[in-house]
Amino acid sequence: MASPRLIALAVTFIGISTVRSSSTEAHAPFKINCFIWRSCKVTQYHRLCYASLSSHAKSIGKDQIKLAISAAEVSESRIRIVATHVKSVLASSNSSKVALKDCIETLSDAESLTKQSATELKALKNAKGTNVAWHVKNAQTWLSAVITNEETCMDGLTNDGRGLSSTNTSATKVVIRKVRKIEQFSSNALALTNSLVCR
Repeated sequence: MASPRLIALAVTFIGISTVRSSSTEAHAPFKINCFIWRSCKVTQYHRLCYASLSSHAKSIGKDQIKLAISAAEVSESRIRIVATHVKSVLASSNSSKVALKDCIETLSDAESLTKQSATELKALKNAKGTNVAWHVKNAQTWLSAVITNEETCMDGLTNDGRGLSSTNTSATKVVIRKVRKIEQFSSNALALTNSLVCR
């Protein structure tokens, strides 16, 4: 029969091992998807790029085209969310209604153009020869137009066309901040599309 002292030592050892195991698990390093991380380095907002695409790692694999498609689809989704927000601001706003309506229109166009760019990128799967460059060029054109539309929205809200700054309302400031954010997503999608040219 084991002595009380040996039993006490065994219990102490098990306790220390459990604490060490729990501590190791709590401080385990975050696993980074190296492919997405490296690919996002070509973008201006690479941390945002990685944060928005890492959850799609399984479907992206190590495919640059799928990465660009996912970036465009993420951008499209974000634009749609912000456009819905702007509509709610318009419904409750007593000022800058013209600028807000214009913003909704430009964001609607931006959403459609982003969807078109994703469609062009998906067509690359079966594209050959000069068709590859043609689809990439189209996607680049659409995404560039998306960014232009987003900037147009922000410019309109900053100055509503009557020479009066509309940034004095907190609601408008929030809209501008949100549109500035989705512009970063669009910029990332464009950068990843541009990188396809050098494949």
